[in-house]
Amino acid sequence: MCLLGIGCLESVRGNLALTLPYVLLWTYKASSLFHLIAKLTWACRFCALCVFVSLRETTALQAALIFIVSGHCEPRSGVAIQFTSCVMDSRDLLCRSRSDFIVIDLAYAEKSLRRRRPFFAKIPTCMSQTKLTPDQIIKEAKVALTKTWERFDEIKAHNQAKVLNAFKQAGIQNSHYSWVTGYGYDDLGKDKLDELYAIYFNTEAALVRPQLVSGTHAIATAVLGNLNAGDELVTIGNPYDTLSTVFKKISQKYNINYKVISEISPENLDLELIIQSLSPKTKVAFLQRSRGYEWRDSYSLSKLQTLISTIKKFNPNIICFVDNCYGEFTQTQEPTDIGADIIAGSLIKNPGGGIVAAGAYIAGKQAYVDAAAESLTAPGIGSHGGCMFDQTRLMMQGFFMAPLIVSEALKGMSLAAYVFSKLGYETIPAFDADRNDIIQSIKLGSREALIDLCAKVQANSAVNSMFSPVPSPISGYDDEIIMASGSFIEGSSIELSCDGPLREPFIAYLQGGLSYAHTELLLAAL
Repeated sequence: MCLLGIGCLESVRGNLALTLPYVLLWTYKASSLFHLIAKLTWACRFCALCVFVSLRETTALQAALIFIVSGHCEPRSGVAIQFTSCVMDSRDLLCRSRSDFIVIDLAYAEKSLRRRRPFFAKIPTCMSQTKLTPDQIIKEAKVALTKTWERFDEIKAHNQAKVLNAFKQAGIQNSHYSWVTGYGYDDLGKDKLDELYAIYFNTEAALVRPQLVSGTHAIATAVLGNLNAGDELVTIGNPYDTLSTVFKKISQKYNINYKVISEISPENLDLELIIQSLSPKTKVAFLQRSRGYEWRDSYSLSKLQTLISTIKKFNPNIICFVDNCYGEFTQTQEPTDIGADIIAGSLIKNPGGGIVAAGAYIAGKQAYVDAAAESLTAPGIGSHGGCMFDQTRLMMQGFFMAPLIVSEALKGMSLAAYVFSKLGYETIPAFDADRNDIIQSIKLGSREALIDLCAKVQANSAVNSMFSPVPSPISGYDDEIIMASGSFIEGSSIELSCDGPLREPFIAYLQGGLSYAHTELLLAAL
C-alpha cells in the first residue's frame, strides 16, 4: 500500500502559494514503478512543494516521481521529496486532511483503476482549486447552494409569520406612530413597540429605545441595572474587544468581581470548567452569541441551551444574559425561547431592517428589564420616560421587514463563503453550514489582502464609493481597525460592510447586505 501527501508552503507574500486544479494518481502494483503526474501552476513566487511517499516495501527508491511543472516557477522555488517507512492503516479514510497537506489511500485508487476508472484527489482548501472567473464561480455556487437557500426561505417564512402575529396580537394601529415631546410620558406608541418586541421574543417585557446608542450600550445598561457591589459577572468565552473594555471598567468602578472563562468556545463546551468557575457570588453569566473578532463560529441555539442549562443547574438564580447582536431572525427561535433570562441587540443590525436610524433593545424577564430601564433613565422613572423623537413608525416597520432583510443577508454571506473558499481561503462558517448570525469570516493571511478587500467593498457601495478605507486606532481596540461601510445608516452592519483588526491572521468580517443582488455584484467585481 502506498500513501502520498501533497501540500504547499505558504508564500512569503501571504498570498496563495500555488494552484493545483487536480492531482492524478496512477499505480499498477505496490512494488512496481508507479507514475504520478501533477500539473502545477504557481500563483506567486518563493513557494515550495512538499511530497511525502510511504511504501510498504523497503525499496522506496524503486518508485519514480515524474512532475510536469508549468507556470511562473522562479529559480528559488523548489521541490522537496521525502521517503518514509511510515505506513497508514488501510481502514483510514480515502482523503484526510493533515495540517497543510492531504493524505491519500492509494489502495482505494488501485480499486478504482481495476474498474478502469481514473482516480482524482481533491486539493485542500488552502490551495486555489479553480481558474473559473468570478461569474462562473457564482453560477456554480447558485446550484450548490440551492438546498441551503431553501432552508433560509423556510426560516424567513416562519419568522415573518411570527412577526405578523406579534403585530396583530399587540393591536398595532397607525395612531401608534404618533409621539410625545418633552419627557415622553404617556406615549402609547412607545408602549406598543415594547409589547411588540416582548411578544416576538417570548419575554415578559422589552425596552426599545433610540436613547440606547448601540448594542454595547444596551448590554452595559442591563448589566449595570442588575448588578450590585460585591456581585460577580462571569463571561462564558471572550467578549468582543469593546465590551471587554466596558466590563473591566464596570468592575473597577462599581466593585464588581469580573471573571472570563476564555477557554470556552462553540468548539469547546467544557461544562465542568464552567461549573468550577462559578461561585455563590455569581449574579450574571454573560454569553455572546456572535463571534466578535475571534476565529470561530457563532453559537448555535442548541449549544447556548446546553450552556444555560449547565449554569442553571449550578444556581437557578443566576441571570443568563445573551448578547443577541447579529443573530436575530437567523433561526426560527431566539435565545429567550431556550432559557435565556435577558437579551440585548442593536437596531442598526438585524431587527432594524436597515431603515432604523439608531437605537437598541433589551428583552427578558420583567424584573431584569425594569432594572435595565432604571439604569438607562433613573430610579422611579424607568421605561416611562424618554422621548421617541418620531422613530416609532420606523422601528415598527423595520422590525416587520427584518425577516426578509436577514434572509437576504444570509444568502449573500453563504455565496461569499462559496466564492472565497473556491479562491482558496479558509472561511467560517462554510457555505452550506447552518448560520447563527449574518457574518462571514474570511482568513486572508496578510495585511494587504485585508485592506484590499475592504477597499473593494467600499468601492462597490451605494454611498461614499469614491473613498478608500484607511486603518486607524479606535477606542476600545488594541489594534488598528479597518472598516468599509458605504451605508445609508452610519455604522449599520445589516447593510453590506466589511471590517477587521490589523493583526494576524488578518481576518475579514464581511456582513449584512440589504439585498442579495448587491452582495453578488460585489463578489463578481473581485
